[in-house]
Amino acid sequence: MKIVWETILLFLVGSAGWALFSKLRIPVAPFLGSLSAITILRALGMDIPLSPAWLFPSLQILIGIRIGSMVNRKNIQGLRLMFVPAILVVLWAQSVIFIMGPVMARLTSLDLHTALLSFSMAGVVEMTIIAMDVNADLGFIIIMQMTRLLLTFILFPIIVRKLVSIQNSESDRTGKITNYSSPANSNENAPARKNPAADLKHRVRASFASFWQFFPPGVKRQSDISTEKPERWIGKNYRPAGRIILIFAVAIGGGTIFYYLGVPAGIMVGSMFAIALITLIGAEPLSIPPRLFNLMLVGMGIVVADNLLPETLTGFSDLRMVMLVAIAITIIFASSFLVALLIRRVSGRDFPTCFLASSPAGLFVMTILAIKYDKDPFFVSILLLCKVLSLQIIVPFVFMYFV
Repeated sequence: MKIVWETILLFLVGSAGWALFSKLRIPVAPFLGSLSAITILRALGMDIPLSPAWLFPSLQILIGIRIGSMVNRKNIQGLRLMFVPAILVVLWAQSVIFIMGPVMARLTSLDLHTALLSFSMAGVVEMTIIAMDVNADLGFIIIMQMTRLLLTFILFPIIVRKLVSIQNSESDRTGKITNYSSPANSNENAPARKNPAADLKHRVRASFASFWQFFPPGVKRQSDISTEKPERWIGKNYRPAGRIILIFAVAIGGGTIFYYLGVPAGIMVGSMFAIALITLIGAEPLSIPPRLFNLMLVGMGIVVADNLLPETLTGFSDLRMVMLVAIAITIIFASSFLVALLIRRVSGRDFPTCFLASSPAGLFVMTILAIKYDKDPFFVSILLLCKVLSLQIIVPFVFMYFV
């Protein structure tokens, strides 16, 4: 029963921060408001409980369902166009570590392990584990990583809102609307080619759609059914428990598999792919209401606040440490902006989407921002996932054989 009251308390504090930030017209108020409210109260000495263990996995599943439901055949056609942007993001992330790390080690008293891990953008937990294994300066690494995360979570929502506002004003002026999936649609009006497997694919999709009708979106009263043909009422936009349970079962199954495979943000990524798969085959996607999405943002602020405990922030009392962190973070953010420009050039997508995809932190949070501002969360999440995976694979290997 204690965990229930603690969860209620966290959401009350988070919602109060949301209300305050909404009043102040701060972007992504549910997320930043809850994050700020809980962090400040903890810094003031109030005993605010940590988030319950089930909250973060639940949020990942809900976000995975949201993204997976947005995937369509046009997105899949555009996957081949993600190859070059993904290579750019991976090369950028590796360059930041293996160029800036040795430079930092040479100019300061930091050892090479500490300098390299401080510039890694693969996640606080993973880098902390490696740091403990190689006896690096754990305090500096945590401060560096948490500063990067905190500034990203605060600045990126503000910058993205400004970029989207500029983009919308330009679209209104020119009468054009940016469509991130347009590169994949360049041949959509071309004459259809004959495909020997087309009939088989059609039959498979039709069979799956027929199976899905056992879990229709809505069930009418018997009096309505008797006066209509079944094909006219199966599939109406109602929300019975059976269909929702099946969708969550698929999402949880996919998330569980990816989690045990060790994929970063595996629960979110796995549920995203699982829901995307059944959506592409023929299942009707499940929409998440805006109010629930805002509560999800509040929950995300609660989870992120767990990593901003007062003892983590005590290292900022060292002025030299602050200067080093400030210089390093400035370089990372400037390079992130340049990479976004390159991604925009090679992919043809709008700049806010490219900016999110080249974020120096926050696969989960940047994906939420992409959804919030109606950008392409699939593109953003895939590129950030490539970045994190490349770092988690290459950094331990380099430490094992070369450092």
